[in-house]
Amino acid sequence: MIQGKDFLWIFIGFLLLIDVSKAEKGTVKIGGEFGVRSSYLYGQDTFSLKRPYAHVKAYFKNFGNDEVTQEVSISSRFLLDDEAPKSDTLTEATYKIVRENSTFTFGLQEIGWGETFGIYPLDFVNARNFEDPFISDLKWTRIPVFALNYEYLGEKFSGQLIAIPKPKNSKFPSKGDTFDTTPASLAHLDREDMQAPQLMYDSEIGGRLGYLFDFGLDVDVYYFYHRNRNLALDLKNATYFNNVPISGTLSPVFKQIHSTGLSSTYATGDFVFRLDFVNHFNRPVNDPDTLAVKYLNNMIGVFGFDFSTENKFQLGLQYHHDSFTEFYYNWVSSQMSFPLFGDLMELSFFVFWGLNNQDLWYQPTMKFFLSDQFSMSIWADIIEKQEPKKAGQISTFSEHDRVFLELGWQF
Repeated sequence: MIQGKDFLWIFIGFLLLIDVSKAEKGTVKIGGEFGVRSSYLYGQDTFSLKRPYAHVKAYFKNFGNDEVTQEVSISSRFLLDDEAPKSDTLTEATYKIVRENSTFTFGLQEIGWGETFGIYPLDFVNARNFEDPFISDLKWTRIPVFALNYEYLGEKFSGQLIAIPKPKNSKFPSKGDTFDTTPASLAHLDREDMQAPQLMYDSEIGGRLGYLFDFGLDVDVYYFYHRNRNLALDLKNATYFNNVPISGTLSPVFKQIHSTGLSSTYATGDFVFRLDFVNHFNRPVNDPDTLAVKYLNNMIGVFGFDFSTENKFQLGLQYHHDSFTEFYYNWVSSQMSFPLFGDLMELSFFVFWGLNNQDLWYQPTMKFFLSDQFSMSIWADIIEKQEPKKAGQISTFSEHDRVFLELGWQF
């Protein structure tokens, strides 16, 4: 049986059979990245990860006429270790028709919405992989989905229509995993598998309208009808002893919900101000006190600014508010980066601090650009608990500090 690493070489060989002479004319581009991602989680040696990977992409452009450009993109990621549960993943397979002011994309793709960093409240068109909550790089967490995506870009006005015939579920930590968020009082219970979305019955649809004002304010409004992307667990067939469930089954709850949102950016001098806002209507969530499933309106807002200079120093500051009908959380986050020794090294620091909850997350990062193709990144995730505040969304992982190393070579 062909393994993922064997399929990688077959895939690369197939690409090399393409008429390479066309690449010189700009009609064919082949590229990608080889790398390795390694992590060490303090106190849990079994979670240490050494995962080599390859990401290969083929891009075909400019077959058509002068008014219409047609493009085909194929991309796949391969995990090259024997322990990977799924060693190869198709990350893009699209056919695109490009006109002067519009683009229609058909196929497996990622669709990004929103303007903020670190936390992405508007980025919910694609399901997400939440198995590791501290990986914020969207290229590793977005789950590609088959979609029809039409975009219009005018001088002032822009628009987008999206239809997804069969969505995908987000991925969450399994029972007993390092980052399992199941409450301790329910952790001993069995959990049902998530039901797969049905073709057309669970289809999703929505879009975006945008306008650029003369004074520089760029505003987009959003609407999307979709399955909830979060995990809510309903306790079924429970038996209790002293009001504590001793048996029963946890069933993931998914339903179609309406979401509306707004994002805006405004640049002045060295500053860029950003706002992302979304309201999920009747979203299923677990009550933080009773753990019962409730259907609540969930409003999430992130407002902040970025400051940058000509020598590539960057500073960002954001305020986050996440409220439900009956309770709320708020945080501030900041991200700073600057180069050292020319373009050889970049240092950055990210902090996520709960104002009314226990969350506190530091992420210092060093990135080395050893050549135009080869880079190395080292970062740490340091999670603290601010007692005696109420529990936050990540404070339960305060014993899960780790160091992460990534090497990458682009071709």
